[in-house]
Amino acid sequence: MNHKDIRTSAAKAAEAVRETGRDAYAAARDGVVDAASQVGSALRDEAESRAEAGKNLAAEQGQRFANDLRAEAGRRGNKTFQGQVLDTMANGVADLSEGLRGHSIASILQQAESFARRNPGAFVADAALAGFAVARFARASSQPDHPASPGEAAQTSPQDSGVIVGSPQKNNTAKAAATSHTGASSLAETMP
Repeated sequence: MNHKDIRTSAAKAAEAVRETGRDAYAAARDGVVDAASQVGSALRDEAESRAEAGKNLAAEQGQRFANDLRAEAGRRGNKTFQGQVLDTMANGVADLSEGLRGHSIASILQQAESFARRNPGAFVADAALAGFAVARFARASSQPDHPASPGEAAQTSPQDSGVIVGSPQKNNTAKAAATSHTGASSLAETMP
């Protein structure tokens, strides 16, 4: 074997090593990409599963709230203004709950995005209104079932109850806030 043959053999061996290295690198890269894709897919599937579970829970709670509103409307009399308002609210909450059940998360998000693009002002106003409603409901739901002492209901400040000092509703509103058991009755009891 002469010097030229040794060089040629070494060059071929080096090329074979480079080719093997490239193949190994490509296989490793493809393996990492596939693994990352599988992990990403698993994470996406888990996120979608949790979002669906949350959506279903929200739909169930919405239906319960609608039932509470209907019960409160019946208690107040369906022919009274308060009863009619509560019944209308119950129908709206029930429709929203059914809408949640009937659509996928992706569909709901797509509809919300489409509405926001068509009506940005209405979307912001609706979001603010929903935020206020949720905050009001949460605040009403966090009130204790019974006051700790007999005078606790009387200690509710007019600013907390939204009633003007000297208003004939002052005592009724404080009593309603202190004794409410559900968001529906709390909401209804603050109505005039």
